[in-house]
Amino acid sequence: MLLFLLTQRKALSSLFRLKDKDLRFLAAVWGLFLFFLLGAVFYSPYPSASLDAFLLNYFFNFVLFLGLVILCLRGETPEEYQFLWIVPLLINMGANLYYLIFSIGRCHYDFFCLLMAGMNLMKDSLFQGLVVTSPVYVFGFFFFGVLFFKIRSRARYFLAGLSLMDLGFLLWFGRRAALLGIFCGLMVLFLCFPHRGVRLLSFGFWILLLSLLIALWTTPYGRKLLLRSEKISLLLSGDYQAFPRAGSLGERLYIWPIYLKEALRHPLKGMGLGRRVQKRVWFREKKEIAPQEHAHNLFLNLWLQAGLPAMLCFMYLYGWIFRKAYVLGRFEGSLMGLSMTGFLTAFLVMSLFEGLEEQARFVPFWMGAGLTFGYYLRSRIFNELPGDYD
Repeated sequence: MLLFLLTQRKALSSLFRLKDKDLRFLAAVWGLFLFFLLGAVFYSPYPSASLDAFLLNYFFNFVLFLGLVILCLRGETPEEYQFLWIVPLLINMGANLYYLIFSIGRCHYDFFCLLMAGMNLMKDSLFQGLVVTSPVYVFGFFFFGVLFFKIRSRARYFLAGLSLMDLGFLLWFGRRAALLGIFCGLMVLFLCFPHRGVRLLSFGFWILLLSLLIALWTTPYGRKLLLRSEKISLLLSGDYQAFPRAGSLGERLYIWPIYLKEALRHPLKGMGLGRRVQKRVWFREKKEIAPQEHAHNLFLNLWLQAGLPAMLCFMYLYGWIFRKAYVLGRFEGSLMGLSMTGFLTAFLVMSLFEGLEEQARFVPFWMGAGLTFGYYLRSRIFNELPGDYD
């Protein structure tokens, strides 16, 4: 994507010369956000680690964001999605094939082992866990599902199948935060968009997901998949000191006040950008009081690393992009706007339970933001974006 921008210097220059108030406002917020992030790099006790985090988690994602905006603007018509889905499709299919081959190889074609592989084996896979790929699957569910209604060739059925496959993988993995995010994203689409087709489709998927979860709950495998190690009785007891023994949710409820208290001690200045720095500066000294090495919350992690101003800038940027997706979907009839409204809702829910501010898990957010703003900016400039579901 960086090489693409270097070859598109003229388009990039034209983009920044546009006299659009939204573009100028975005540039101002982005500039302020990057200023606070760079400050966290300079005052970090481990500046090289913080610089790595800045480049990998923010700078290159910003390049990706700009590249997608330019791609959206350069399309011959706003309905052309084909040039946007090839790379995500290859990445998504590659991850799916890898997980399947890995599981079959480990299980030696044993069906019960394959059934449990999503929960038992994937932590030893090349991706070292499932948090990294969960946002990719959530993005794929919403993005490829929408392409079914836009693409008129036979490829639309393949993309619809990939969308459902991504949902199936999330169920196989038992990614509860991702499933809750999709659940909330579909509910937002049902409640906030008046078009009958949108409401029926979102409600249909909502019922489908709920039925699948209920069906899983009726089986021992499904209950184990959905509950994991959670001890509901300890959570309901209200005994805060017992929460770390209640499972992953209990650990989160236990550590959030601890990390929030630490963030409030130095609200305007973080401890240095990057989770590696966060772990070295604080967790190694106080791990006896915090069973998790980070806060398992994107916004709280960002506050701890770069300070409250950086977190507030990002939260404002998130809300601003979300509003653009909502406007695209509701008032301009754009399926891209609908898709990204659902995805951004789901990603927000996931971010409350997991630190998604690092590495590949952060990329789907910036892809969604780039697609949203690119199509919104094109509609503002040309004022010719027709309704996709009129």
